[in-house]
Amino acid sequence: MKSLWVGLAALPPIFVFAFATFAIGAHLAAPETPAPNPGVYIAALASLAVLGSILFVLERVKTRRLKQQTVRAARRQINSP
Repeated sequence: MKSLWVGLAALPPIFVFAFATFAIGAHLAAPETPAPNPGVYIAALASLAVLGSILFVLERVKTRRLKQQTVRAARRQINSP
């Protein structure tokens, strides 16, 4: 259930990053298109930072869970006759 909430929390930064990247890419591909507002660049960087932090937290939770499982397995092995 936590993964669902994390996925839902990650949707707005994904959309912001996608649209900001599209606006920047459209201007780079066709210079005659108007240049994006400087806020678009800031939004792209901020959303990328949010996505990076979400992925970092998910990796950390996964690592912690794996470590706990390893410790439990080692304790069971030590306690078994």
